[in-house]
Amino acid sequence: MSSTRAAFFVASGIPRIEQVMTDNAWAYRHSLTTMVAKLGATQIFIKPHCPRQNRNLERFTRTLQTESAYRYPFTSNTEHQAALAPWLNTYR
Repeated sequence: MSSTRAAFFVASGIPRIEQVMTDNAWAYRHSLTTMVAKLGATQIFIKPHCPRQNRNLERFTRTLQTESAYRYPFTSNTEHQAALAPWLNTYR
């Protein structure tokens, strides 16, 4: 993990990541498994077709979609990230 990402987690009150819970999506599985290994964490997979096991993230994603992330057209990823950052800080 980059020092910037590590600093973000520490600043957020998360000094060490012990477990990462994910779905079974193949699109990012290899890169995520590699990152989890670098962290020295354990990866836990939710049951297939069982989003209630990951309900906090599912609810966060729904709120993000309805209140912020997809309500406005953005012309670039940078613009989207800049608009999203204050919202994420408030949501935490």
